[in-house]
Parts: sequence; structure tokens; C-alpha cells
Amino acid sequence: MSNPSINPEKISTPLQLLAAWFVALVLLVGILMATALKIKVDWLQAILVIASIVLILVFTMLIYLMQTKYRPQQLSDAHFVEYNKNMFKDFSPVEQKSKTAQIQNANEYGDIEKERIKKYEDNCGLFLVHYWRPSLKPDQVADIAINLKQHKSGPLSEGNISCVEYYLGPMFSDEPLIITEKKHDFRLDISAYGPMLCLAMVKFKDSRPPIILERYIDFPENLGQL
Repeated sequence: MSNPSINPEKISTPLQLLAAWFVALVLLVGILMATALKIKVDWLQAILVIASIVLILVFTMLIYLMQTKYRPQQLSDAHFVEYNKNMFKDFSPVEQKSKTAQIQNANEYGDIEKERIKKYEDNCGLFLVHYWRPSLKPDQVADIAINLKQHKSGPLSEGNISCVEYYLGPMFSDEPLIITEKKHDFRLDISAYGPMLCLAMVKFKDSRPPIILERYIDFPENLGQL
């Protein structure tokens, strides 16, 4: 029976990398244990056995990190690259105007620029943002983190928010999801199988009335097929 071997040039996907790690682990542990059986020195046998156990623990931890913390990075395969190409197809960034031109354009915009500034004021500079990754939960497509974002200074940076009530619709939850922990900017963590509209009622510690922010929580529904 021929010994298993690893051909680095054939490893082109994260799944193949994990398989290569397992093969390397089996080879290394096998060599250490075989050597331990042949050596008759007790203390050296103990060192080899301990080294085998440490290798297994290290490899297990690395695999765990790859499947959790660094899972999004594993999407950098041909399919995800192709997906990004489609998202940025014909991408051509608009050149930013000079300061003088910005003021002139703002005056020409008239009411629409006033409305844009009013949004900042009405929202107290608060907005909803979200981030997603491929879901680690069975039967779900994406893990999503939704949180507040403060434009410049305001109630979030000043610690003047008491809680945020997230509404994701009756198909997700019958009750609002209330976040009182200001850590991570009142972040809500969810897993979902499809995009949704999120409304967030922000309540303040002072006498100002609550405000409602909205965000369409979007991600590729065919993410699991990429």
C-alpha cells in the first residue's frame, strides 16, 4: 500500500485545504506514535505521545477557527470571485468634486440637499448598518449582525441611548427584539434564510422622543450554492 501524499498544486479550495490538514495530521501523529512504539526509552515515549496529543489539539483549534472566525475568508474561491465580479460589473467610481464645487452643487440641489441634511438631524446622526457571513446554523443562509452607526458625534457616542427595539416582521418574531447592551453599538445577531426589512426604534435616556430607523437586510439568497 502506497503512503498518502499531498500535492500542494492541487489544493485550490478551502475544503481541499481542510482535507490536506487532516491527511497531514494523520501522517504526523502516525509517525510519532510508530516511533514511540519502537523506542524503548520511557521518557522519550512519553514526550512523543504528548507531542501527538498537542498536535491533535492544535489542528482541532485551527480547524475550528477556520470554520467560525475565518469562515468568510474561505469564500475566496472561484465562485465567490465570480460573484464579486458580477456585483462590481461596470464599476466606475464618480470623481469627488472640489470644496468649491461641492458648495455650488449643494446650492443647486436646493430642496433635495435640505432633505438630506434633515435626515441627519431627524436621525440624530444615527443609521442602521449590517454585516453578514455564510451561516454556521443549519437550514439558514446567512449570519447577520445589525447595529447602530453614528455619523460624527451624537447620542450613540455620548452614551445617551437606553435601548434599541428591532422589528423584523411576524415571520421572524412575534415580539420586538430589544437590545439594551450598548456593547458593539446595540448589535443584534440573527441567522436568516432570506432578506428582510428591519425597523429599529431607538429610545433615548433623555426626554427626546424615540426615532425609527430602517434598513433592508440584504445578502445573496443563493449563498449556499456559491
